[in-house]
Amino acid sequence: MSQENLTQVLVHMMEHQRLVDQIVKPNLVPKPTNGITLNDKVHAIRENQVGKDKPAENGIVRVMVKCNYGTDHFYPANPTANLFLRIQGGKTLTKSTLKVLKDEGYAIQYRYEEPAI
Repeated sequence: MSQENLTQVLVHMMEHQRLVDQIVKPNLVPKPTNGITLNDKVHAIRENQVGKDKPAENGIVRVMVKCNYGTDHFYPANPTANLFLRIQGGKTLTKSTLKVLKDEGYAIQYRYEEPAI
């Protein structure tokens, strides 16, 4: 397939997806009730989860670093890290995922596990 044909196919697919989004997505978006939007509800839930004794950690990704045969593996160590692991998939976070998170403004905190002797 030539470059021009591939470009035409991609443009056609993007146009099709745009039309589908216009038709389907408005029906899926929940309507606000009593002036309370979905964002207001999410914000209220987050405030309730973060108590006075529990600081907000939304911008912090904590990982436990374990070295197996010279290879570092990054295991999630807080709920924010677990969230990104669920998005990425797998059992450990990759270096590329951590780099993207750092570039997006997240603070990465590493904790190294001491090897058992």
